[in-house]
Amino acid sequence: MVTEFGNMTYACNKGLDSASLTMLKTMLPGNRFLSMPVVQRGLEAPGADCIADTNAVLHYYGFERSFGNTFGILLGYLTVCHVLTYVAMTFVARKEQRRIVYHLGLCCCFYEMWLSGVQLQEFARQGEVAIPHAL
Repeated sequence: MVTEFGNMTYACNKGLDSASLTMLKTMLPGNRFLSMPVVQRGLEAPGADCIADTNAVLHYYGFERSFGNTFGILLGYLTVCHVLTYVAMTFVARKEQRRIVYHLGLCCCFYEMWLSGVQLQEFARQGEVAIPHAL
């Protein structure tokens, strides 16, 4: 087990002072054991042989895998996130590209219509074509 908290022990024979015990109760308001007098006495004066073992805490929370396994999980997670992001960005870019091409097509169509109208007006000034009043 390779973690920064592994293989350490701490002496806890001094226990918690009343301010720390009050803070613990406010941080865990739904914990009914902290209200029991026996538990409070055990936290305030645990005894001379009290030792906090970090391996026991890590085992309790399920941190028993090796560094290689943890690194592999992290690498897999990052790979999946990058692939999903790439797929989403590609999808959105293609969708926007179609929308831009459509808008460009409309703009080109309107430009050609405007250009042909300008050309018609130019020809009308020269007397080569008659333009109805609707244009």
